[in-house]
Amino acid sequence: MKAIRSMGGFSGERSHLLFRLCENSDFERVKSLCESGTSVRQRNANGKTCLMIPDFFTSWNSERSLPIFKYLIQKGLSVEEKTVTGHTALHFAVENRNVHLVKLLTAEGARNCPDENGETPLMKAALLSSDYGSILQTESAPEIFNHLMNYVRDEKEKNEAKLIRAAVTYLEMPDVMSLDGFKSELTAANKSKQKISAKKRVKTNPAYDSLREAHSLKDFETAKNLKRFATMQCFIVLERILNERSPGLRNTLLRYVELSNITVFSGYAALIRHTISLYQRYGDPLSDSLFAMIEKVYQWVTGWEFHCPAVDEKDPPPQVVEMAEYLFDQICCALEEAQKEGFTSCSRNSECIRFVLLAVNLFLKVDHFGIKITDNDGLKRLGFDETRFAKVVTLLHVPLFHLNPIFDYPYLIPFFVRAGANINEKEENGNTALSEHFFKSQNRRQFHRDLQRELKIKQLDIFGKLVRLKDICAGVVEKNYSPEYLAEVLTQNLQEYLSIHNDNYSDYRSPSSSSEFSSLTFLL
Repeated sequence: MKAIRSMGGFSGERSHLLFRLCENSDFERVKSLCESGTSVRQRNANGKTCLMIPDFFTSWNSERSLPIFKYLIQKGLSVEEKTVTGHTALHFAVENRNVHLVKLLTAEGARNCPDENGETPLMKAALLSSDYGSILQTESAPEIFNHLMNYVRDEKEKNEAKLIRAAVTYLEMPDVMSLDGFKSELTAANKSKQKISAKKRVKTNPAYDSLREAHSLKDFETAKNLKRFATMQCFIVLERILNERSPGLRNTLLRYVELSNITVFSGYAALIRHTISLYQRYGDPLSDSLFAMIEKVYQWVTGWEFHCPAVDEKDPPPQVVEMAEYLFDQICCALEEAQKEGFTSCSRNSECIRFVLLAVNLFLKVDHFGIKITDNDGLKRLGFDETRFAKVVTLLHVPLFHLNPIFDYPYLIPFFVRAGANINEKEENGNTALSEHFFKSQNRRQFHRDLQRELKIKQLDIFGKLVRLKDICAGVVEKNYSPEYLAEVLTQNLQEYLSIHNDNYSDYRSPSSSSEFSSLTFLL
């Protein structure tokens, strides 16, 4: 036991040791640890038991891991243990596409029970399974699906699983074969189930073209646009079986949006809005998937000239303005939800910053919508509420003024300050925007000199030790050589340091008009 406790990377807690030993497939030490009193039901920081970590039990290390699996079961670790979200080891094995562990768990009688969202392992397997998915997912996914179909006894759920699989297959590969497969499963399912009441059938979703679920092949034959009709039928079926809380539903919607050649301006705005709504209501705040959807809308909206049907006028058509307003609102909603959930700790990491950057870039691109950022009435018509944005950014303690767009476009500083953003917010190292962006700049000598001239102050003690040896040398060079000569012989970066500018480098910033100087003057 002393040797076990001497293993690196642990605090000495037995629960940590058990997971490390299972990870290393060290059966003898697992046995020794448990015999000394460690419970096999220990959970890690994520609330998982050892059986819930598929990487511990794979086919390639089965010779070493199988004895551990059997020992943990023998010592009382149940395959029915659940996390706080209702996930069992079988759920995790399916999600990980670990067919070896799936078979081990079912051999021990693991039940096909639903998690908190109503998804069973069989449903998850159906969502992963398709012939097309062998490249994007793994070849083991169909094997898992077939194994669970033979294992599960509930005929109703098996029929629903086959329908889910057929719908996902068509969405990923919309060809004649997959369409025939989906129609076959859908009509078979409708024959076996009881008639739906008229009241329930009336309920439709605009995201799916307000269509009712098809009940016969005739519905497909009379469709004006068969491909679109079939696509919407797939989502209608998935939402009915899985329910709108299902991660599988929204992830399938996301995959479809990513892989299909659709935009918010090609008749799919309602579908895309519905997908974002599901992530906002049921997904984790600021999740990667939510960001992926919102970023796609941002790309479509800011590049509306390329995505909209041909229009003659220079100003964006109404649907573009409408989607821009919707986009800004969704960014703010995501940030506000994160703040409600107490996400202040994430205010300085990329998960939060990336949403903030999208909003900042929207403000930078308001001219794309025929509005100037100084036009308050125009911003209101567009639905860009800078006060709302500044409020949530401040509550999240996001270091807004440290972001590169603010640094590059200093006119945003007074704009966001007037909106209520905290100009003195510090980043993770405790620096304000002033110290982070400007006092550490290689051009701080120029800022010092220009501010002296602008503010008519001989000594700016607030800057501390700004002048270095190379600054003194630069001063000597400036005094003894003309700007014309230096512009001819020096490289551009050295010209920048000496504030030498010519027409060939008009894009570079001068000390009197540069964004750094403008920003610094305002911050002071």
